Amino acid sequence: MLTEQSGTSPDRTEKCSPLSWRLDCHKNYVPVCGSNGDTYQNECYRRQASCKQQRLISRVSDGPCSTGECVPGSTQC
Repeated sequence: MLTEQSGTSPDRTEKCSPLSWRLDCHKNYVPVCGSNGDTYQNECYRRQASCKQQRLISRVSDGPCSTGECVPGSTQC
């Protein structure tokens, strides 16, 4: 289980089971910006990436990440 830190809910967690990241995410484009500076097609893909990489990738904001913007916790800062 990965612990997610956010301003509104510091005790939130990502629950990653062996099958959770293998499930198909819907294809709707509702982009979210991850704490790693990557834009994900939707929240499901962000969670899936977090589980696959076995590291916490929080949602920083709704919509795509801005280019050139420093995302806290990102390797791009």
